[in-house]
Amino acid sequence: MSDLETWTVNRVMAFCQTHFEKHKLESPRLFAELILSHVLHLPRIQVYAQHRREMSPQELARTKELVKRAIAHEPIQYLTGKAPFFGHEFVVTPDVLIPRGDTETLVEQALMHLKSLAMTEPPRVLDVCTGSGCVGLSIAKQVKNVQLTASDLSTKAVDVAKQNAAMLKLEDRTTFLVGDLFAPLSGRVDPSKFHVIVSNPPYIATGQMATLDQNVRDYEPRLALDGGADGLDFYRRLVAGAIEHLAPGGRLVVEIAFDQADRVVEFFDSASAYAEVKMTRDLHKNPRVVGGTMTA
Repeated sequence: MSDLETWTVNRVMAFCQTHFEKHKLESPRLFAELILSHVLHLPRIQVYAQHRREMSPQELARTKELVKRAIAHEPIQYLTGKAPFFGHEFVVTPDVLIPRGDTETLVEQALMHLKSLAMTEPPRVLDVCTGSGCVGLSIAKQVKNVQLTASDLSTKAVDVAKQNAAMLKLEDRTTFLVGDLFAPLSGRVDPSKFHVIVSNPPYIATGQMATLDQNVRDYEPRLALDGGADGLDFYRRLVAGAIEHLAPGGRLVVEIAFDQADRVVEFFDSASAYAEVKMTRDLHKNPRVVGGTMTA
């Protein structure tokens, strides 16, 4: 981008798209739109409305920096600091996983169970390994009296989730805890059990971490990805640990990798504390969620 040339929004858009196509990024036009929307502080539709506007030297410099980072396969969500999920936009940083559309299946399964309960009290939901908070907060946004508890081992992840709770105006119904899985529950003032426990835990086998796509392997937090030698460490602990914290009729629902359904179902069946154990597929027809209901 030469300082001697006039760079309009439209021209910069074309520049970005061309570079992204050259470097084989997955959605060149969309990425260009998102970067310009971020730099110009405009909704995407307004970027087109101002296509003839000349961009300032500061805006051009910022755009050039983001293009270079995108070409290095840094996720667009980290470049712009936000990602869509379940009808809302969430703050994301490299301290949390990027919300993905397939994970909306986890939210849908939790909501289905909550709606099936004849509740005489506000439902209590626990989101373990909350990350950005997108799963638990989406549930709380849909069910207006849900009392949400969200926990994560990473203090930085919890800080991001708190930002999202504030943005969605859910601070008064959300309690955040820092610690390993169910460990931080021991210090709760309210020991009441939960009607739903949800989790999208780390589930990549340690030996497969190096084979992940570069944008995941090099940028997303390993702590939220590595599920141990076989990728199943967290499911063993979640299925066993949730028994103590689920109310009778409460349900544990967990996201899984496409090839883990049979093993995770076995964990539920072997625990002998769950009924109605089933696997649910996502919109791409891949196994995505396994859940089981606590017996009375």
